[in-house]
Amino acid sequence: MRLKHLSEKLLQLARAEAGLGASAGAVNLLPALDVVVDDFRRTLRSEGTLHYEVSPDANLFATMDVDAFGIAIRNLLENAHRYGDLSQPITVRAGAGSVEISNGGASVPADRLSRLTDRFVRASDRGQGAGLGLAIVVSLVQQAGGHLELISPVQGSDKGFMVRIVLPTS
Repeated sequence: MRLKHLSEKLLQLARAEAGLGASAGAVNLLPALDVVVDDFRRTLRSEGTLHYEVSPDANLFATMDVDAFGIAIRNLLENAHRYGDLSQPITVRAGAGSVEISNGGASVPADRLSRLTDRFVRASDRGQGAGLGLAIVVSLVQQAGGHLELISPVQGSDKGFMVRIVLPTS
């Protein structure tokens, strides 16, 4: 299973490096977010819960390829599940030009947080990740003119981890 996961991540990285991230024109990414979140919720079964919130001013029209966006969101959800506290929900929030994914796991020390988007760097030794997910997400998001923010602990707590994708909207 670990080899399959690593192969999948390496293929995603290769696609990202080939320039998959950007689209020719603005695309509404909100329906893709709905699909990926719904699909991931089904895969959780009894292994945790997922809260999904779409703000009234949510606007995810951006020049990002829909498939690339799906890959990015799926990677972030997998990380939230793999490294989070399963007794705490994963929360996904869509807003004006941004998507936030957070979990209630342990906080990540600042020195490690600053390196998490590097290849083969993981937040902890827990889980069986390859340390490629965030590197893939950063590449795809940057190609679309956006950026990634890593926040730990989450606001109002002494633990947790949040990733915010910020996309230029049109």
